[in-house]
Amino acid sequence: MIIIQAFDMSEAEIQAQKHTSKTIVLKNLKLIATGKKGILGMGKTPNRYEAELLQIAVAEVTYKRKAKISITVLPKEQCSSIYEQFIQLENDEQTQNAVRDAIMERAARAGGNPYANIANALVRSRTSGNYDQAVFDYAVRRLATKYGLSEGQVRKIVESGKAGAKKQVR
Repeated sequence: MIIIQAFDMSEAEIQAQKHTSKTIVLKNLKLIATGKKGILGMGKTPNRYEAELLQIAVAEVTYKRKAKISITVLPKEQCSSIYEQFIQLENDEQTQNAVRDAIMERAARAGGNPYANIANALVRSRTSGNYDQAVFDYAVRRLATKYGLSEGQVRKIVESGKAGAKKQVR
């Protein structure tokens, strides 16, 4: 609260605005005492106003979510078993057929001449390496479901198994 002396309300408001800023605003302005008019302007005194200022609180909140780290430790024997099963699944004729059927189904859904689409999809898939990737993904999904692991965990096991196999060959 500040006391302002002015001859009228608009002048008082202008003086009160001089005390404001981005965080301080004028909340209320009221007349608390009227001034004297004086005789022919002589002895004239201003009115007294009470300005109520409000300081606005400024706060900055930063929030960072704590990371959750989950580690699954499997015995070396189980990792070896998963890797061996992956190799078997990757070379299994049923796996190859399941992947081929999925590619044919995808091609048939594409519309147009179904035979041309199927043939093109199979040729493109086998020659571009996508077919091998599809077989890899299928085997990973099957093992992840079987062992209750994420696909990422199974991929890491398979990749570490392949790295170990390369070291043994050298």
